[in-house]
Amino acid sequence: NIGIIRGGTKVNIVPDTCELEVDIRVPVGTTAENTVKEVERVLKDVKDVEYEVIAMIDPSYTSPRARVVQEAIKWASEALSKKVVGVIMPATSDAGHFRRAGIPAINLGPGYHEHVHVSNEKVKIEDLVAMCEAYSLMILSYLTE
Repeated sequence: NIGIIRGGTKVNIVPDTCELEVDIRVPVGTTAENTVKEVERVLKDVKDVEYEVIAMIDPSYTSPRARVVQEAIKWASEALSKKVVGVIMPATSDAGHFRRAGIPAINLGPGYHEHVHVSNEKVKIEDLVAMCEAYSLMILSYLTE
């Protein structure tokens, strides 16, 4: 995502510089290091380019077969009274810290992933209440085994 483009001083003057801020989410199956190498390969023939890597975060992934995933799907489906499916989101969250420590982790919340980080981001109140029920059922399931 090229999130910010800066350059020039007036609309009718060719700018002498251009600055971009780019956010690259590294997909599962590669590494941040490989992604930087690919960016370097693409930029090597461009004159007068400077870049700075602000953060390198490898992707993290929890298997759909992991207990935490199966429990989340089970209890969310029950609480919402409809079939819930897991999705892989190209996003960064604190779950990655847990995964790197060997703890299976997921992001689980109300609403639809299409409504995340958009101008009309929203969650239905009934979905929020149902997810609170799902969280409670999931916690009870873990604590009673």
